[in-house]
Amino acid sequence: MQFVLSQVERRDAPCEQDRLVSMAFEDVHMLGNDLDVVSHEDVDAVEHLIGATFPDGYREFVTTLGSGQYNAGYVHVLMPRSILAQYEELQWTWRENAHFWQDSALLSAEDLGRAIVLARTVDGDELVFHGRKPRELYVVPRHADEIYLAGENLQEALEWVENSGVLASRTRVSRLRADGRFDHWTGATFRPYRNVERAEFLCRGAGNLYAEMVARMACQARADMEGTVLVTLADRDLEADGAGEEVAALYLTECAGEIRCQPYDESTVRVFVSYDATTRSRRTEEWLGYLAQIS
Repeated sequence: MQFVLSQVERRDAPCEQDRLVSMAFEDVHMLGNDLDVVSHEDVDAVEHLIGATFPDGYREFVTTLGSGQYNAGYVHVLMPRSILAQYEELQWTWRENAHFWQDSALLSAEDLGRAIVLARTVDGDELVFHGRKPRELYVVPRHADEIYLAGENLQEALEWVENSGVLASRTRVSRLRADGRFDHWTGATFRPYRNVERAEFLCRGAGNLYAEMVARMACQARADMEGTVLVTLADRDLEADGAGEEVAALYLTECAGEIRCQPYDESTVRVFVSYDATTRSRRTEEWLGYLAQIS
């Protein structure tokens, strides 16, 4: 699942080398100003402790993007400290349950028992690598006994997880343009997470409330095309069958905020709001007040 947004400058005025995302993720657009990255020394230390070199792209991801939401957040890349805290327990679990994947031609039971998790989906599927094979990233599904080869580096593997259609249905994403029309977009985005607060609303109103909300979002997006991004998302499988509703998501860069509207029925809309509490903005307050009134 993929979104689009505008590139923004970091508030602490970094040097040009720090500002640009490395070649491995050069097409990633940023939403939010307060990145939570780790140093190269942190990566080196964890590599030494786990006795393995991370696959290509991982170091670039955690030192230039860091902790946060990649694209729609279906898959979450673990930071080095999280990998270090979990890897031994996970390896023990896999060794104890290796028979579940015993028919895999990609990872033997011994290899799986020494695998290291790099990322995890919201459904519990895990993206792993083996220390002796850093150029081979695999997906170990939570609810299936087949292991998949996802790519030779982290970027390829993330794209496979999100777009192969094996773990989740693929999503068509459209972005609001300055002229008011939506166009298809396939890029990658990143939303940093610091001090995240979330809220959920079940809103009711007369007429087509969802259309009214999208119009409200579009008005804000057109007024600030750099700092506000509006996208709609539609499941491609449902779209092919002529069924399903689009979901609208509005992003506010000043607080790494997301307001996501999903139709519930003809007069009801479910709205999910998340934002950085330390940079909670006036527009965030306005949305929370508006949603509270109609929920």
